[in-house]
Amino acid sequence: MKDNNLTEIDINYNLIFSTDIEPQFYDSKNQELIYYWTDKKRVYWKERIIKNADIESFIVYNRLFAKDKNRCYLQGTSIQNSNPKKFTSLNNCYAKDENYVWTTGGIIKNIDSETFEVCDDGIQKPISIIKKEFKDNSFKTVKLKIPYGYAKDKDNVYYENYQGKTKVLKKANSETFRSLNNGYYGLDNSFVFYGQNIIQKANPKTWKLIDFENNKWFSKDEKSVFYTNKIIKGADVETFELYKAKGKGGYVEYFGKDKNNFYNNTETIDLSEIELLVNE
Repeated sequence: MKDNNLTEIDINYNLIFSTDIEPQFYDSKNQELIYYWTDKKRVYWKERIIKNADIESFIVYNRLFAKDKNRCYLQGTSIQNSNPKKFTSLNNCYAKDENYVWTTGGIIKNIDSETFEVCDDGIQKPISIIKKEFKDNSFKTVKLKIPYGYAKDKDNVYYENYQGKTKVLKKANSETFRSLNNGYYGLDNSFVFYGQNIIQKANPKTWKLIDFENNKWFSKDEKSVFYTNKIIKGADVETFELYKAKGKGGYVEYFGKDKNNFYNNTETIDLSEIELLVNE
């Protein structure tokens, strides 16, 4: 077999119930599950045989996209009207050839493939990390790279959040739009966006996430504090910060805090209530 990054796994296909619990499908180097694989006879996506796939030319891009010399694939299913010679995955969300663009929900209609470009890595961040039990009773750390992200062409900005049809940000300016590369926020010269939603009254010139590394929900500009795309009424901009609450077993949850109050989402909350929430 050529060096085509298709993982070979020595396992009897007929004995597999779920690749999600078979230890052979754990990539310890990247701490991820393997989706596309081969037993040297056929190519599979998880437990499903990919019919007529060419093992020798098969190339894996990520958990979603792959191709061989004859076909292109989305989650192991052949993509109709795609050109393997021009097909490439742009990130963890989007792939294209010279005519079309695809994402988790399939083809994106009415798009300009020539000018189409991704705005970020196409991953929900921070990356979700879980402890998963496998069939051999072992527990392993698994990183879940969930496809979230923005992209654009000469006319529109698009948002993918792994929930069906790709969204078009109708008021976004394609020329000035940029993503924060965390799967949730983007902005142009006029608006700040949370997913496909405009954060009303947020000023893109002064808006920022309060803690970019640890929390994706709280943000502020020079006048207001926001939770996702909602204003937290009465919050004090100058003193607002995150409050890190630790629960049992190292569980951590973030709340808001200013000189006057604690906040759970957009609502005020007592410190005693926070302690109950993180330890329940």
